[in-house]
Amino acid sequence: MRHTAWIGLLIMCLLQGCATTSNPPKPSAKEQREQAVRAAQAYVRLGLGYLQAGRPESAIKPLQRAKELDPNDVEVLNAWAMMYAAQGEQGLAEQTFDQAIARYPADARLHNNYGAYLFSVGKAQQGCAQVKLAAEDPLYTQRAQAFENLGRCALIQGDLAGARDNLNRAVKLSPMSPQTWYALAQVDMKLSDSKQAAIDFSFFNRLVKQGYAKHNPETLALGRRIAEQSGNKSLLEELNAWTQPATPGASE
Repeated sequence: MRHTAWIGLLIMCLLQGCATTSNPPKPSAKEQREQAVRAAQAYVRLGLGYLQAGRPESAIKPLQRAKELDPNDVEVLNAWAMMYAAQGEQGLAEQTFDQAIARYPADARLHNNYGAYLFSVGKAQQGCAQVKLAAEDPLYTQRAQAFENLGRCALIQGDLAGARDNLNRAVKLSPMSPQTWYALAQVDMKLSDSKQAAIDFSFFNRLVKQGYAKHNPETLALGRRIAEQSGNKSLLEELNAWTQPATPGASE
């Protein structure tokens, strides 16, 4: 009877699985490395989340852990450079970007991020050179942003035709980018092409209506100027309606 009960218990263990007290096998060196990489990436995402939330001081600890786990990873180096940039540590930011690019010279995102940062601190010429390298990579997933940055670089350098060419490439890659359409409208007005500027601004205005952007006094002023010069009365009336005060006592 006892033998039969023991056999039954054994069968249940085989079918359902029974707890064991044996120690799990030690991970191989490859598995340990993969675990460290995954953990470092998780810490990087956490740190970047703090940076995006405007809390660079909170990003320090997770980025320190990421650096301990995988100090030479491109994601880690990029995050540290951006953290220094967010804290206003220009020397450390540039040094870290330089180290990252020396190690990963073909990484388009590093070039674009570094270029945008150099641009923000007044080093337009060096920034444009970095952005150009990013835009040349056809596999870069943020290539539209690189072309937009390159267009703005050309605009600062007084190359209006180059600015328009690069911004046009940007909107072809990312047609739902309101800031690029707005920049195109500005450039076309500088080129005295009010009809094309009206087309550009209409795309921007459509994205505003869809909630991708908002009008402000600057965008409304440009839009009215474009509408007046291109003879677009309907656009002018629409933009004027944005700034008209509500009639007292009118129903909501």
